[in-house]
Amino acid sequence: MKLKNKKLIISFFLVGLANLSVFAVWFYLFSAIGAQREKINESRSVLALAERRVVESRTLKVFMDGIEKERTRVGGVFLDKKDIVKFIEALENLSRQTDTALKLKTITIGNGGNGGSGGVNFRFTLSGKFSGISRYISLLENFPYQIIVKKSYIQLNEKNTLARRERAQGRWSANFEIVLSSFIQDEKN
Repeated sequence: MKLKNKKLIISFFLVGLANLSVFAVWFYLFSAIGAQREKINESRSVLALAERRVVESRTLKVFMDGIEKERTRVGGVFLDKKDIVKFIEALENLSRQTDTALKLKTITIGNGGNGGSGGVNFRFTLSGKFSGISRYISLLENFPYQIIVKKSYIQLNEKNTLARRERAQGRWSANFEIVLSSFIQDEKN
């Protein structure tokens, strides 16, 4: 009987060991499957975030393309130091269009301190026929930039007598002092 008990105990032990090994294998498989599920869920969330970013970037690109025209129009109103030459060329171009002669006297960049203007001050003289000067003023008012006219006056080149007016052939001169207030000064300087 001792041998039977020993065989019975050994068989219970072997069955228990087999059950324990099966349980260990199942536990290992389920934990490995759980770990893979977590990795899959993390990958899904990363993928969803990436897809959302792609959609948002496409939406932003469509939006930026939609406002590009307005953005360039608004950006074209403001000038910086390198664009002052472009503004001077525009003043000279207006002078050619209106058949007047432009003479720049001074150009000063204001710093905005002490109640001064932060823009660029231009002092210049125009000479030509009265109609050309008035057209120049009209075109200057329609510039895309913000311009403040500080001083302006128009005068006939010679004294106002009939004989001198005929000799002057309508030669008028105009003096202007304007401020380009849509000037952006670099903060680095």
